[in-house]
Amino acid sequence: MMKQAEVTMPGRRDRGTRIRPSARILALSALLLVANAGFTSALATKPVRNRSAMAAIPAGHYLPLYADGMPALEVGAFSMDRRPVTQAQFLAFAHANPTWLKGVDAGSSAPGRPMTGVTWFAARAYCAAQGKRLPTTAEWEYVAAADEHHRDATRDRSFSARLVSLYTTRPEARAGGAGERFTNVYGVSAMHGLVWEWTSDFDGGRAEHSGHRMAGMKQEGGHHAHMLFCASAAIGASNPGDYAAFMRYGFRAGLTRTSAHQMLGFRCAANG
Repeated sequence: MMKQAEVTMPGRRDRGTRIRPSARILALSALLLVANAGFTSALATKPVRNRSAMAAIPAGHYLPLYADGMPALEVGAFSMDRRPVTQAQFLAFAHANPTWLKGVDAGSSAPGRPMTGVTWFAARAYCAAQGKRLPTTAEWEYVAAADEHHRDATRDRSFSARLVSLYTTRPEARAGGAGERFTNVYGVSAMHGLVWEWTSDFDGGRAEHSGHRMAGMKQEGGHHAHMLFCASAAIGASNPGDYAAFMRYGFRAGLTRTSAHQMLGFRCAANG
């Protein structure tokens, strides 16, 4: 019978401390659980700041682009920032929490423009400091489906074509453009054609409220991920005519939590 292999813990070579792999995995898992519990607890106890700048979003349903036979997801009532987080807002937070200044241009000359170039971790930390959180993919897409008069305009071909036009506008022409001016029926602005935006479960994580995994969003092993950049992307899609959604899914599929894209910003959400 073979003996279980042993490994030396990093940083402890002088003492020759050894630990079984299974024990080390258990120890790391425990640390991650404690860290996550601390973050969740801090978020739950912090009051929401500046709720007046948020739009109240009623409960409803959202059918993912790749539903794979699942029923539409229930989206509970929540609140969402009316506009993306600005450079001034994020930098005020980062100066008070210098950890988040790393890799950020702290000398911005456009304080009112959306904050971009920040990781998923930085965006999540900012929202938590406001007593908020990042919206789930289902929540973001649910709100993004609205035009000025309808809660779901995704079957309207003219609306879909309009969004594609906004997404393909040159970056230098986006400031003050149609995408920034577009305000939907909920009173939420600039969701399309200004910057892309982080969601909490963009990489296939479990949605906070629905308990469902975001179909088609899993980074590794998702059977739709390889299709997002070719003509076969429409196969199995719940709405093959929603071209703007394909573009968003394709963009998210290329992200990791440490991505810091200069056209990627965020906005926050809150329960209730």
